[in-house]
Order: sequence, then structure tokens, then C-alpha cells
Amino acid sequence: SDLPRVGAWGDELVDLDNDGDLDLPVVFGVVLDYPELANTPSPDKTDALWLNDGGTFTEVASEWGWNDQHSSHGLAVLDIDMDGWLDLVRHPLRGPVQVMRARCGEGHWLQIDLRQDAPNIYAIGAVIDVTAGEQGWRRWVHAGGTSYNGATGPRVHVGLGDVEEVDLSVRWPDGALDKLTDVPVDRLVTVRRGQ
Repeated sequence: SDLPRVGAWGDELVDLDNDGDLDLPVVFGVVLDYPELANTPSPDKTDALWLNDGGTFTEVASEWGWNDQHSSHGLAVLDIDMDGWLDLVRHPLRGPVQVMRARCGEGHWLQIDLRQDAPNIYAIGAVIDVTAGEQGWRRWVHAGGTSYNGATGPRVHVGLGDVEEVDLSVRWPDGALDKLTDVPVDRLVTVRRGQ
């Protein structure tokens, strides 16, 4: 066929509206066999954004202004301005990087940085459990990302909905365990091993 092949070049499971459920932004683009089509809009495949509402996903890219029709080959998700809301960064195949700053809801949040001795100072591979009563969230510390031309750092973001205080459990990469209780939310917390 003479039609260009389109594929997903980046996606992340992240909580964009801080309600405690993981949402899914995705960027699409033509495969590199067709670089001349990079700036040609493709009405058949726009970038996508699915919001999770307790296990039901709703596509909201058009409502959020994320439904770009040009080829993107990179996605990064991070809190650029440290306001507690994850921002989306898209890397078009042709053209400048695009940033969508977010402020999407009323939910509480917590961001967590882990630190330990070298060589793995950011504790890549650690598991963080955040709990509040019967509610709980698990996150893994990783570096890089799931995008061809985009990556995020090892900071962990957890949307908490209406929760105002949490307990943290950190399982370090070698299996050691640290626990923190009564941690206030809406802030960045740095957990140093053995603190």
C-alpha cells in the first residue's frame, strides 16, 4: 500500500487529574519510512489521551487540546513548574517541542524523590507504597520512559484524590524497607535511605 504506516511513539501511565487512577496519554506518528509526511496532518490518527475513572477510560484529547494530527515521536510527562500537576511534553518529528501545562482537577498529590548511596543514588528499581486507611497506591522508581524520543526522571508522582495525609513504605532495590507515617500531601518529599 502507498499509505504511510502510523504507530504510537510514546505513552505513559500517569495520574494527570490527581484522582488516584492512572491515565494514558499517547503520541502517534508516521514511521520513518515516510519522513516527507511528517508535517502532513493525519485526520485518521491524532494523539490520544484516555482518562481513567475507576477502570473506565474516556478519550478526552480533543477536550484537553491534545489531539494534534501531526507526527510526534516523543512524549515526556513531568511536573515542569512544581505545582503538583503533571505536564505533557510532545516532541514532533518536525518542529519545536510542545508543552501542555496542566491544572486538571482538585485532587491532592505527592511527589517522591528517593536518595541512597552510590552507585544507584536515585534508587532505580525501588517500590513505593502509599497508603491512607484502606486506600493504597504502588509506584516503581524507573529512569527513562516508554517513548522513542522522550524520557522522564526517577521522581514518582501519586495523585491522591481527597486524601490529606499518607503513610509511605519504600522497598529499596536490595530489599531493605523504610517506612514513614503521617506524611502531609501536596508537596515534594525526599526520602533518604535509613532516615
